[in-house]
Amino acid sequence: MNASEIIKDLRSLLPPQVDYAELVCAEGFFHGQHYVWTEPEPYIISAAADYIESLQTEVEGMRSNWYKCASNYQQKCKDVAELESKINNLLDKNLKTESPRWVPVENGLPKSGEHVWLCCEVRPSGRQYMCDGYYATPKSIACSNPEGAIEYDEDTDEYYLLEGWYEVIKNWDDFSSVCIDDFVTHWMPLPEFPEKD
Repeated sequence: MNASEIIKDLRSLLPPQVDYAELVCAEGFFHGQHYVWTEPEPYIISAAADYIESLQTEVEGMRSNWYKCASNYQQKCKDVAELESKINNLLDKNLKTESPRWVPVENGLPKSGEHVWLCCEVRPSGRQYMCDGYYATPKSIACSNPEGAIEYDEDTDEYYLLEGWYEVIKNWDDFSSVCIDDFVTHWMPLPEFPEKD
């Protein structure tokens, strides 16, 4: 993998930026003026791509005059090779442990019953909130409590959750989840637990 491919791969890892005004609830004053990433990793990846690009430009310039500065050129080649090796290792690691990303529901749904992070919208106000939840496909999740959003199947003699989105409840005795009445717009896999020291 050469430097140009590394730069391209690094920049492909960058998530879309968000409007800073929305993050600080100042849409009326600064909307559309400044866009940022919400996590520190994209800034590091972007800086690495810019640095590699500057090194690549410098190396290409030195190549045209390498007879005059052969020693510098050789050292820079070694630096770029070392950096390419480090970036390749970083890319391999990041591709294996890529951070979860939001998936619009129109682009696909999670597996039935898989706990994911949900972005919900209250309409018509447009207010958004996030919660832990899952999607239930028809007759896929059996329900022991015959109350709430369920349907009975005579063939299997089972109660099943109705198709739809459910918020996971962790501190109720009677229910482990409740039906979401608001509009679920996006979902993403839950992140892994942090590693213990």
